[in-house]
Amino acid sequence: MNSKKEIENNIANMSKENLIDLIFDLNKKANSKRFGLIWEDQPEDIANLMEKNIPYLIFDKSRSIINKSINNNILVESDNYQFLKILKQTHTNSIDVIYIDPPYNRGGDYSYNDKKVNPDDVWKHSKWISFMNKRLKLAKELLKDDGVMFISIDDVEHAPLRMLCDSIFGYDRVESYIWYLNDKSEGSFEKTPSNTVRIEHEYIIACYKSTPKLGKYSAIRTLTSECSNPDKDPRGPWFSANIARNGIKSTTGSKYYTIITPTGKEYTRNWTLSKEEYEKKLANNEIFFSKNGDGVPREKKFVNGPSLNVQSSVLTDVHTSITGKNQLKEVLELNKEDTTFPFPKPTDLIKRLITIACPRNDAIILDFFAGSGTTGQAVMELNKMDNGSRRFFLCTNNEVDEDVEIDYLIRKGLLPKMPLSKKSKEYKDFMNSYYALKDSEDYKQLKKEEEYQQLGICRNITYKRLSNFINGYKSNGNQRTELYRTKITLKDIKNNFKDIISSMETVFVENSNKYDELKKIFKNNDIIIEGITKENKKIDGVDENLLYYHVGLIEKEDDEMDTKDKVMKEINSYIMLKEDVNKITHYEKFYTISSDDKYIFIYPEIVAKTKDIDKIKSMITKAHTYKIYVRSENMNDANIVNLGLEIGRIPEDFMKGIN
Repeated sequence: MNSKKEIENNIANMSKENLIDLIFDLNKKANSKRFGLIWEDQPEDIANLMEKNIPYLIFDKSRSIINKSINNNILVESDNYQFLKILKQTHTNSIDVIYIDPPYNRGGDYSYNDKKVNPDDVWKHSKWISFMNKRLKLAKELLKDDGVMFISIDDVEHAPLRMLCDSIFGYDRVESYIWYLNDKSEGSFEKTPSNTVRIEHEYIIACYKSTPKLGKYSAIRTLTSECSNPDKDPRGPWFSANIARNGIKSTTGSKYYTIITPTGKEYTRNWTLSKEEYEKKLANNEIFFSKNGDGVPREKKFVNGPSLNVQSSVLTDVHTSITGKNQLKEVLELNKEDTTFPFPKPTDLIKRLITIACPRNDAIILDFFAGSGTTGQAVMELNKMDNGSRRFFLCTNNEVDEDVEIDYLIRKGLLPKMPLSKKSKEYKDFMNSYYALKDSEDYKQLKKEEEYQQLGICRNITYKRLSNFINGYKSNGNQRTELYRTKITLKDIKNNFKDIISSMETVFVENSNKYDELKKIFKNNDIIIEGITKENKKIDGVDENLLYYHVGLIEKEDDEMDTKDKVMKEINSYIMLKEDVNKITHYEKFYTISSDDKYIFIYPEIVAKTKDIDKIKSMITKAHTYKIYVRSENMNDANIVNLGLEIGRIPEDFMKGIN
């Protein structure tokens, strides 16, 4: 913000004409009618840096984990604005789901231009919106046409963020949902009020690239008094659900057909099931006809079976950050008292959002505020459940937490011992010494050292969590899994008690060898069965890859050809990311980036030489050939065209829309 003195000096140096123009423009802005989000755009160092530089990926093989040839998950240590710029070149219109958990801007919880934003900063909201605006605009370009982005936020910035999303995606393509924070299974996470109400919610803002559309999620049904088992179905108690689409009068479409009951009565209408789905359920004894076989067909819904549910605008039963923190501590093998990373999201929340946003199990999920890596673990858990091939792209900086940094500087002897009381004059002097040290050249040099970098969030938390989950880890506490839950009433005890007992016995039999202990709990009129895996048990890893990248910068030259030559030297990792491969092999004049099922040839020479092309030709097999990238000068070279491969241009294909 300019000081009063600076403004006076600027005006004093203006010509009369320029001053009149300035007053006219200000008056016009003041008198114009506006509705919507208005903020003072704040300059951001990283955005200014990108105007003069091109970001590129640097593959870190030492930290990468490669268990198979395909489906590479990505972790990038970088400012997320840089990584989004890279993805704009490699994955425009390619991402299925984006989930982000940005800083909530409560003051001191995020950095702008390498400085923590003070709670009293008069520009803190403008800085935050400027920060988000640039990133959300890039994120929209990355989404597929049917893609969805979810953003976690609380009341501090919900209103302006919602309006910002409206302006970027369109007001009819943005929705706000409630994440309910009162989960009795873990102890409630709601915030204690000071003067008003108890806060029991946060928000999830959903932004759609095109028409809003979400799918269903699967969950175990809760037993109600309506359930019974009149036909002694071995699958247990059930209730019947309507399958007629009431109110729909259309006589066309795949769900309009005739159903004949066991007694021969015909019902022709629109149904919720396709004919194929109906016939499959009928054959599986999942259709019920009332009135001794003469009634309208209904679907049997079993209380112990999964049910497809339409998501409510209030997200419940996905836990809170209490579970999120316990999950993080478990995978990192930390003790319960450890305070590492406040308020991580629970994996159940992220899995629910991914599931309803993209029913396919080969989706690409992006999180560019990756934090503790919850999104990555959630994706791998989903893959483990359904043998899916989803991939995650995560990005986080390697910022060192202030408390961790202070402790490190004390251990290095660069700061004195911290005073015990944070209200004392000594503590204020201590913090002044700390901030003075941060401005010194010694501190800037220290930040570059590997020992210091290992303290950062990306390496010490995000990477460690993902690598532990992939490689396996030692559980340091009892892991509880809910296997059965049913709400019970006096009517249930009277009418369904035997069925309830039978269902519980089935759960015990089916899970007796899967857990160290099975426990029955009666809580809030619910009967719950939990499977308990005891502590100090090795948790097996998963069959996943993790490619670790850093980001470097290429300074732009006045001559575009000189800039292209620089990009050519760093093109490998661009292509690795775009083509989803993880192996580089260098030859004399070309190299390959490959996996077991495909080869990408990269020929960076200005002139296509016959002996090089002959060598490439000798390596080509139908099973392993995919594409060749060549300089634009060689696009129409007969030797290359005759290879019969798909041809990509370098570096032009990776320099689209750099700014």
